[in-house]
Amino acid sequence: MDLPILIVGQGIAGSVLALAFAEYGISFRAVEQSGFSRSSAVAAGLFNPVVFKRLTEGWRAFEAVQKAKAFYQHAEQITRASFLDTNGIVRVHGSDDECRMWAAKREKAPWNTILGESSPEPEMAPGLYAPFGTAQIVEAGFINPQVFLDAVKLHLDSQMLRYDEAFIHSKINCNEAGIIWNGQLFKAIVFCEGTAIAQNPYFDAAVLKPAKGEVLIVEAPDLPQRVFNGKVYGVPIGNGRFRVGATYEWDAPHAEPTQAKYDELHEQLCALLKVPFRVVAHEAGIRPSSPDRRPFFIHSRREERIFAFNGLGTKGALLAPMLALEIASYFRDRVMPNPEFTLQLVE
Repeated sequence: MDLPILIVGQGIAGSVLALAFAEYGISFRAVEQSGFSRSSAVAAGLFNPVVFKRLTEGWRAFEAVQKAKAFYQHAEQITRASFLDTNGIVRVHGSDDECRMWAAKREKAPWNTILGESSPEPEMAPGLYAPFGTAQIVEAGFINPQVFLDAVKLHLDSQMLRYDEAFIHSKINCNEAGIIWNGQLFKAIVFCEGTAIAQNPYFDAAVLKPAKGEVLIVEAPDLPQRVFNGKVYGVPIGNGRFRVGATYEWDAPHAEPTQAKYDELHEQLCALLKVPFRVVAHEAGIRPSSPDRRPFFIHSRREERIFAFNGLGTKGALLAPMLALEIASYFRDRVMPNPEFTLQLVE
């Protein structure tokens, strides 16, 4: 009998993994864990392959961005929802040096397909201060995380593939036949629970190094509904509103928004926008980052049939599709994923 695999957690990682399992014909069930991290719900949802600080490619990012676009396009079709934008990102150059570096990068493949031509005029970004000009990252985009998560849940519910209940670790019972949870038998469990892994008795909390992030929700009706990136990024969320962020704080004492980070984001936004705006919300979340800031797929040292897919940090929307497909290939075909993704995984 082909036992199902249980996916615990329905943030971006768990939701993408569920769709990947479905695409690969892998039997599974998903369960929403009580108290899972809100980082997916407040995430920007960007898939951007470029690291702006040094204008370099992120980890496996050129490969990941192509797979992310195809994956989310397919996900829209099967969920009958609209959450994907592939119109690229407008970059507001920060200096003349960045402009020169951008131009030099564009002379080489594959950067010539990733980076658009710079413009000394701000026509690509009306409403933004752009003294050094603007350019476009062509191979980039974003998903609306909350719309995506809700669409996947509705889709799984319609297929009777999701349990809407708290996950209790003490209900796990492992034997030779499989893993019993809630009176049901599973082949394996994959925890996609973000920072809640700290309370998971099957893993060491040190596999993560959580990073707090804060964002503003602003109303700027005169600003075009496009993603922009300067000292802060802005992602359109509809009705003239943008999610603007984000801060990065290691070892934060709590997960609540702070006045200091509000002031920081507000000051940066004032320096970037030429149009009026109004802050309508201030939100915070804890990102499931890893010590080396790379995602991981590992099994528990206690039980090799219990796994964790975690550590996606700020790159969840970009990396999750590529990595989830590798996990699906591992379970279906026993093909080992990229070794940098599975440093602790043992067959």
